[in-house]
Amino acid sequence: MIKLDTFQPIKPIDNRNGTTLSIKRSRRGIAAGLTVALAVISLTACGGSSLGGTANGDGSDKLTVGSIANNAVALPLLIAVEQGFFEDAGLEVEVVNAKSGPEVTAGLIGGTFQIGFANPPTAMPAMKQGQDLVALPPFEDLDWKIVATSASGITDLKSLKGKKLGVTARGSATESFAREVLKDGGVDPDSVTYIAAGLSQTQAPALRSGAFDATVLPYSSGAVISAQGIELTTLADSLNGTAGDIGKSGLAGFWMTTRSTMEKDAKAVKGFCQAMAASTKWLASDANKAAGTALIADFLKVSPDVASITWDAVQPTFHDQIDASQWSKNAEWVLGSDDGLSFENNVSTTCS
Repeated sequence: MIKLDTFQPIKPIDNRNGTTLSIKRSRRGIAAGLTVALAVISLTACGGSSLGGTANGDGSDKLTVGSIANNAVALPLLIAVEQGFFEDAGLEVEVVNAKSGPEVTAGLIGGTFQIGFANPPTAMPAMKQGQDLVALPPFEDLDWKIVATSASGITDLKSLKGKKLGVTARGSATESFAREVLKDGGVDPDSVTYIAAGLSQTQAPALRSGAFDATVLPYSSGAVISAQGIELTTLADSLNGTAGDIGKSGLAGFWMTTRSTMEKDAKAVKGFCQAMAASTKWLASDANKAAGTALIADFLKVSPDVASITWDAVQPTFHDQIDASQWSKNAEWVLGSDDGLSFENNVSTTCS
């Protein structure tokens, strides 16, 4: 059973930016679409939750999973839902979407989620500080761009000096990425003003109004914004080698749980990884492009042509394994050193 509903935390949620996504589960032959309420939630005071991690009478397991809305990082999760891979693993999954990686990490630490999407700049400092967190597959390589509106007249990274650059949130992975790319491009990262801009649904009107001059976007968000008629100029792109060293080895993210959850709910965590491995395998097959493109078009509310371009860009970025070298490079990017954040202690590619 897949439960994709709006999470009701102890404190009232802020659902002003909520989005509704309909997913049709054709493999199961269910005519009615599943409606996913993608609520923007506040996790500033998350405590323990009774949700998730408990067995039902039918022997299945519940998991509450934190994700990010309107972003290709959620694609394996959506595929696992649409293709019935969670049901195959005997799981009841509730998906809750937050505004940024830090909110998901806070939910994991506070017990709101059993599993959640994470990115290196938010997850690795928490790990370094002793939080009980473990990285799980699938892993996604960076598919990020720094773009400027054509109206801004900005044509290269050096032109960003003295300008306003949008990031999802201050201290987020997108800001860390921008700082690293600017530094590699010979631009002082502190010469740019960083503006907390939220996700694509809030960035689009801000770009149109000139609230900031440029922004950091994953390919999926860029597709959403371009589909709204906003012309963008690419200044750096991790997929074409113009985003410096971090663009070559950087991780956009991975999934994460706590050691205590792995011990208490081992069957559920293993089932999650089983479903996501099936999803990654499905995603890697070119035979599924038409179905994947349709899913992206529905999820991002873009044209089939834009969805097809997005599929081609992000399809190769997901994989079930990383090695110690890539993990170490990301730790050095985020923390300045990989000391104390070993691959063996902080990554579980087998989910056990």
